[in-house]
Amino acid sequence: MWRVLVVATASATCRDAATYDTPAAKQRAIAIANRRLTEIIRDASRPTHVIRTGLNGAETQIAYDAMLGRRSKPRVLAIAHVNNGIVPENARGYTRRGDPAFANFARRYLEAVAGAGAVARWKNFAPLCHGSGYAYREQDELLLQRGNFRPDGELVERSKGDAGSDRNVFEAEVLDPFRLAEMRDVVPWPQALAGKRVLVVTSMARDVARQYERYRTDGVSWFGATELLPPNMHLLVVASPVTYRGRAAQGNWTRSLEELEKRVAAYQFDVALLSCGSYGLPLGNYITHGLGATAIYVGGALQLFFGLRGLRWRREIAPYASDAWACPERPKWDTSGMENYGLGPYWCPPAKNGS
Repeated sequence: MWRVLVVATASATCRDAATYDTPAAKQRAIAIANRRLTEIIRDASRPTHVIRTGLNGAETQIAYDAMLGRRSKPRVLAIAHVNNGIVPENARGYTRRGDPAFANFARRYLEAVAGAGAVARWKNFAPLCHGSGYAYREQDELLLQRGNFRPDGELVERSKGDAGSDRNVFEAEVLDPFRLAEMRDVVPWPQALAGKRVLVVTSMARDVARQYERYRTDGVSWFGATELLPPNMHLLVVASPVTYRGRAAQGNWTRSLEELEKRVAAYQFDVALLSCGSYGLPLGNYITHGLGATAIYVGGALQLFFGLRGLRWRREIAPYASDAWACPERPKWDTSGMENYGLGPYWCPPAKNGS
């Protein structure tokens, strides 16, 4: 049974706007997050799962509903089916209470949130709100159920031995390479990966390996004079499944995750960087608590650390544009309609001939 904390906020105002008073305050928040991530990577004695919560996506909503013991709306389940490959096991899976596929996904997601040692969260700990229309309500209450926040929305620091590990919540923009490249007098957290065995789990595994080899041997640069990645980390890659249009690599989401876990377990590594959609949080939980390694869910921006273009970042890439940046290889399977399912922005636009 999941424990739900319902808290009253001091103010009835729910703010979606950023809570930084000045740009300098935001920079300080990112610098604090950068320092904490660096510490996590360097501390091999304490493997940590760093999650990055979503906003109000179907995955978060399904887990939130399960935590409250209620049924998700059919529309939410349909989105998770189409976008994430969570295929209902029952013919009436959208309307029948407790379909095993969605129930298992919610269980694995909630376990990952509960087992997280640190949380990268958007908008600098905006006050926790429970009113309708607040885009962060679901993710905040998922965090509350394990005590990551106090009721006033401030960071909770746990002492060693309490609930297994310290809890930390910090600014998610530290996972954005463009933000890191803009910072001065700060050593970017990826530099702490120097000399470590780093496993990258992404659907662009071959592209990541190829680009890092160029970086390591040819000295290509993607962010001008700023070097985000160390040239001497031991890179390992595992290709993650891309599930959309209701398809899952192994027929359903659970089997796809289990197969991915088996392939990850075949490697010896120190830190995992993850960009694998709905598999990310459960996989990271398995890596930390099952394999004893640190796992950081970076999300879609992970490809940018390796100089891989994506349509959604065309403006951000423009100041750094050079031949060093490459387009990731588009999947070999049928990609028709891919842009309609939120995947298109991670690749370059298709050629006019459709190839």
